[in-house]
Amino acid sequence: MLIQLGNHEKFLFDVAQPDGELSINNRLAEQPQIVARLEAKLNAWSATLQPPGPPEANNSQDNSFFAAHVHQTAEPTPKRPRKGNAEPTTEDVGLVNVDGWIARNGTLDAKAGVLTLTADVAAPKNARPFITNANLDLVGPVTATLRVRAKTVGQGQASITWRTTQDSFAENQTTRFNWPAGAEWQEVHVTLPEQSRILHIRIHPPQSASGIEIDSIELKGSDASWSTIATGQLT
Repeated sequence: MLIQLGNHEKFLFDVAQPDGELSINNRLAEQPQIVARLEAKLNAWSATLQPPGPPEANNSQDNSFFAAHVHQTAEPTPKRPRKGNAEPTTEDVGLVNVDGWIARNGTLDAKAGVLTLTADVAAPKNARPFITNANLDLVGPVTATLRVRAKTVGQGQASITWRTTQDSFAENQTTRFNWPAGAEWQEVHVTLPEQSRILHIRIHPPQSASGIEIDSIELKGSDASWSTIATGQLT
């Protein structure tokens, strides 16, 4: 597995080996042909983004994760507990997680049982906000049921991309769908036609969407494994 951490670090890991994803097991220099092949796939996938381009140059959440779990030079960031029925703050939700979901190129805010995804004005020009969950283990194919809405969606479609142990967000690991606009919540069903185990999912609203809101996400694997978030439980 090839990982590009912003624009300053790359890793090639053999994830089939114990502790394969530690920096001391980086095979980047040993396997230049594999690196070249995977970089070509990464560049091809980046070209399909809307707008096209590489991942953001630097991401503090990724840096913190790698420092704790790959370099092992820092303590893992704990999930901040909420007291009683206190409403999550922007720090709790956007920078940590909501039941495993975090925002990229933007922030999540939970108010009145609704998750709102807002773009980061400081993000690179070609970076659009999305939510991601890297703590999954679902046997494909997977059915995603989203209850969502947006003030406007403009042109373009939403998409769900995923990673397995074999491939990471490859061109064939993308399903596109229409994100509904309007004041009413609408339920959308999306099939992820993957036969392997899905470990990581990204949900991308349309590029020009505004007022992006999420009421619930339910993921069901073919073996009855599932992952769900109902934002109404957050208040």
